[in-house]
Amino acid sequence: FLMASLGAHDPQTTQELLTTLRDASESPGENCQHLLAQDVGLPLCQALVEAEDGNPDRVLELLLPIRYRIVQLGGSNAQRDVFNQLLIHAALNCTSSVHKNVARGKVSLGHPGWNAVV
Repeated sequence: FLMASLGAHDPQTTQELLTTLRDASESPGENCQHLLAQDVGLPLCQALVEAEDGNPDRVLELLLPIRYRIVQLGGSNAQRDVFNQLLIHAALNCTSSVHKNVARGKVSLGHPGWNAVV
């Protein structure tokens, strides 16, 4: 729903979704999904909002620590690939030359046909 609200440029729905997720994650108890929301889901959703707002450095700050945990959310490889592509795109557009170089290496290693584009 968050990606749809961002695509529809509906900030009210976006904020409602983030608030609901934040509230659920603040007192997760023993609910594994709420714990996962706190540790992975919320930073991931915040990264999507930052990407929409044009803040690639902030996207990196949010995604780098959780990049290997996104798989815990489930979903298909194609769905998770969206988040990997978001991370690469943010790294290519950030202010850090180190992150840009890492992203170029990840693109060319992960998708050999893309190295001509980079």
